[in-house]
Amino acid sequence: MHPGRESPFACSVAIRHLFAIVVFTVFAPLAAAADIAYLVERPIIKLSLEYQKKDENRSGPGVDPRSEQTDTFWQRLELRSRGWLYHPDLLLFSFGLEPQWKQQDITASDMFIRDDADNFLGYFVDAHVLQQKTHSFKVFLRQSRNEFNSTLSPDNITETDIARAVWLFNSKLFPTTLTLERNDTKFQDFFSTRDNSDILRLESKYTSDKHQFNLLSEYVDQLRQIDVQIINVDRFLASMNSNYSFSDRSRLTSTIFNLDSESEVSDSKSFLWSERLMLEHRPNLRSDYTARFDSRENESFRSDTRFLSGAIEHQLYENLTTRLELYTSKDDFSDGEIDIGEIDLDFRYIRDIPVGMLTITNGYAYRVEDNNIDAESSQVLNESHTLTGTTPEFLARSNIDQGSVIVTDVTKTTTYIEGIDYVLSVVGQSVAIERRIFGGIADGETVLVDYVFIARAPFEADRRAARFGANVDFWRTLRLYYNFSRIDEDLISGTRPFDLSDDRIQRVGASLRWRWSTTTADYELRDTVRTPLIRRRIQQTVAFRVTRSMSFGLSASYAETDFRESGSDSRTVGIAGNLRWDLGRWGRFEIDAFSRDIDGESQKTQSVGLISKWSVRYGDWSGFVRYEDLDESDDLTVQTRDRRLVTVRISRTFR
Repeated sequence: MHPGRESPFACSVAIRHLFAIVVFTVFAPLAAAADIAYLVERPIIKLSLEYQKKDENRSGPGVDPRSEQTDTFWQRLELRSRGWLYHPDLLLFSFGLEPQWKQQDITASDMFIRDDADNFLGYFVDAHVLQQKTHSFKVFLRQSRNEFNSTLSPDNITETDIARAVWLFNSKLFPTTLTLERNDTKFQDFFSTRDNSDILRLESKYTSDKHQFNLLSEYVDQLRQIDVQIINVDRFLASMNSNYSFSDRSRLTSTIFNLDSESEVSDSKSFLWSERLMLEHRPNLRSDYTARFDSRENESFRSDTRFLSGAIEHQLYENLTTRLELYTSKDDFSDGEIDIGEIDLDFRYIRDIPVGMLTITNGYAYRVEDNNIDAESSQVLNESHTLTGTTPEFLARSNIDQGSVIVTDVTKTTTYIEGIDYVLSVVGQSVAIERRIFGGIADGETVLVDYVFIARAPFEADRRAARFGANVDFWRTLRLYYNFSRIDEDLISGTRPFDLSDDRIQRVGASLRWRWSTTTADYELRDTVRTPLIRRRIQQTVAFRVTRSMSFGLSASYAETDFRESGSDSRTVGIAGNLRWDLGRWGRFEIDAFSRDIDGESQKTQSVGLISKWSVRYGDWSGFVRYEDLDESDDLTVQTRDRRLVTVRISRTFR
């Protein structure tokens, strides 16, 4: 969606509000007057009153040092019901009203700042017409607001406005749905974010005893605004997946995927075609074959990858599995090509022993790479990384131009912002990406990264790899493991690259689980050309039930990473505890506490937090009292923040 142009799928908020009011206030009287059979169930009504008091002290460069007190009072009403018109098979519906009122007083450094009064009308309507017929329709409208206040994260307000219409073709042979959706989401925390999306989606599938087929086509017109930054994205996706079983011993999997994405940041196209044939020759002998074509393109760069592989796998006496695989690939780039051929041989041995279970893995690989990229720089498109916590993930290439990095979600719809959603750091010749806790990248989310890197001069090299692993589980109590891998790369012809592999990676660890205690320790030595480092991790967890109604948990962890090339290091020390106590008719008491200290070049923070909650329920009455406390400081920015939060809520449900 572009500035100054309304989306063709946009529908007026006023019309949706009017529709909701008509359903709530006009539908029943009209139906009664026309003597039309209908049913509206007795509504369930919930009334909640909530009071919250927050005290916050902040200081540091660029921060207005002050003590701020906030008193907030909420009144919330929830009304829900459902019913049908004429007959349940004609029109089945549910609806709800969720109005809320808020009054707030803010005082800073003993000076009255302002008082706010805010009203919000939330609602939802969900209707299904002719659900038993071949052609049926669904309509869904929802407007909601959620406010979350905690000492352990920034306050945030999320407003969602959804309008969705669905046509369903309920064919037994080829069921199909066509969806038209408008989604407007506003999110306010450290940053003000708004996502406005118009979606048109077609889905269809076919299922039989031998064949499963799925078809998806989707168009998304999105505007994303973060503070003053605006990004428009138009995306078209089409995909087809097919699984066909010729017999119980042979299966073919086919995939076709096409994605076009246009935005002010980058225009890109992706196309994938893949075929995989799996055969079972004997109960202990299998083989599989894969052919894949992958094309990626943006405004200035294009890459085409052709991939062929074949593998055979044999199992001996249910203990030893042997797999031999050969593959070849050819990458055609705008500025050259790379040809790769590789053979892999892997062994996996599993055996029960008197004291537990033994697992041994061993593998060898030989690879030849003919790199004919003849340019000062080249590009990588759609490199996949999964970002967990604040653990840095290294990009695959070295000598990367940081300013060229573009990070998106896997659908290429959302473009993330450096400094808000993620941060980049340089370690030797490599670049690492790390998610920000309060950004838009969810913990454990997979992202796609595009970037430009300094290309290596044309060369041909061979690579030999060996790997070994051993794992012993003693009585399901003690686990010991060791992994070793070695990669050696030699120049055959051309200009010798500076980063030919001469890598040794070793990892050893143990895990002891005894009754209510679990101890894990891990040591990793990476003697590699690009990212030599040493990692040490240890964690102790204690969890036990004191009585039938009380449980207790405590954990402590220490992690250390030494970057050998730069001489820098990073250390994280954490401790956390929790208590759960069921008080019977007096409710439930919970308490969680933690302390975390991070000391590194990119982060130097200390955090101590506590959350306690007493919740109670008596008949249709429920409520809770919650107390939160957080002290945190950042030595790099020289900022501190102390927060105290008390929340009291009482709710009554009328049925």
